[in-house]
Amino acid sequence: MWILITLLILLTLGLIALLVNRNKLKEHKVNKDTIFTLGLVFFAIGVLSESAFFIVIGLAYIAIGVSKNEKK
Repeated sequence: MWILITLLILLTLGLIALLVNRNKLKEHKVNKDTIFTLGLVFFAIGVLSESAFFIVIGLAYIAIGVSKNEKK
């Protein structure tokens, strides 16, 4: 029961923080190389631990990192 209450409080605080910082989030640009690297790390963790969840998340991040890569 306490875990559910804690999660609801954290979710509420997170939503309040998003509403307060809404304008700053629009100006922020995501580093696509970081997303790609994070995908590689999640994929490696998934393969080593044989976890399908981490493999899928890793592949999704890799796909996002590659597809959104801007040509220099």
